[in-house]
Amino acid sequence: MTLRVVYLVDETLEHPVLQSQTLAVMSRLADAGVVMDLLIANGAGAAREEEIARSYLGAGPRIRVVSRRHRGLGALAKAQRALRRALARRRAAGFIRETASAAEAVVLHARGSAVHLGAYLRARFGGTRLLADVRGDAAAEARFNIGGETGERRAEMVDRMEGRALSRADHVLCVSKALLSETRRRFAVSCPATVIPCVADERRFLWSQDRHTEGRASLGLASEPLLVYAGSIGQWHRFDATLDAFQAVARRDLRARFLVATREAEKASALVAGRAELRDRTLVRRGTADEVARWLNAADVGLLLRDPHPLNRVACPTKFAEYVLSGLSVVTSDEIGDLGTWVRDLDLGGVVRGADAQAAGGACLGAMARGADRLGRIGRAAPLLSMGARLRDWLEAYRSAVSRVAPEGE
Repeated sequence: MTLRVVYLVDETLEHPVLQSQTLAVMSRLADAGVVMDLLIANGAGAAREEEIARSYLGAGPRIRVVSRRHRGLGALAKAQRALRRALARRRAAGFIRETASAAEAVVLHARGSAVHLGAYLRARFGGTRLLADVRGDAAAEARFNIGGETGERRAEMVDRMEGRALSRADHVLCVSKALLSETRRRFAVSCPATVIPCVADERRFLWSQDRHTEGRASLGLASEPLLVYAGSIGQWHRFDATLDAFQAVARRDLRARFLVATREAEKASALVAGRAELRDRTLVRRGTADEVARWLNAADVGLLLRDPHPLNRVACPTKFAEYVLSGLSVVTSDEIGDLGTWVRDLDLGGVVRGADAQAAGGACLGAMARGADRLGRIGRAAPLLSMGARLRDWLEAYRSAVSRVAPEGE
């Protein structure tokens, strides 16, 4: 049986995580024989979205932007967003109508908030099955970002909408065991479920001597110990604590250097500039995915710190997989999804409580003293976190969705 999947996303492909966790995975699944198409809601311009998608997927899949993102406040903006949602449903329905006629069953792989569009299409078209790809706790995110009574009302509304959508799912994916447990606790999920963490493409990130040498040369480094943080500088990323951790290392090891690889290089540079001790020992870089892979290969220890919060307790940051496949020892907070368990069970680095900078600095120094075990760490982590090793789990989830017979009355 040929699997036909329409992947639904509800944000622009300009986000790096959409490229590494959606487009790269779609490409690998297409190579494995799955017929893949892509619907984009709340995207940028159609030409830009298609350009990004084609760079990963080639000419094969059909790609359609069903609505463009709209920003703004007030009653007019709210009405315009409602109109865009209605238009997205209409365009998506037309796309599925064409697709469903060409196959026995079409799997709607709905990522994150696209599950609402997926649930609508699942209810409308009997020849479809819904795979709900839950990426995080949307209600916890609302409480974190908005706060107060407004945030609580928003969280309650998000949960109601999420519950309705998940009730139509034929299979659920979650990025952590913690997230799956929380999803089952809050919602009536009766269908099968699978945990697939955020993975890294081993063809790009897997450690090699050539990548290591090229990365060191491009950074102007010889044999200095190199710590790295790769990612955003957002309010929940605790970049301040990350800098504090490196400062604790820098005071003990005068040769140590710190690399910050981020799209927000200007913001990171300004924060580093305010720390006299770190200015001359910190490199801030913005690069392509391949450049970042070489820089990670060049580093020794990766930092990933977060505060204890419901948003983080179910998360699975993409950079963790990229760190470990690059052979890094990882120092991370215990309260980030399943990361603490993996680090301890697979001996991948060190675990600290919350964003404890002093403890993180000590763990980094310990990892540096123990020396390299790059290939050992990669061997232990790759079956869990490499894209190639997890492809069969996506395939089995799609087959599960296609074969599911919903209980009576669902």
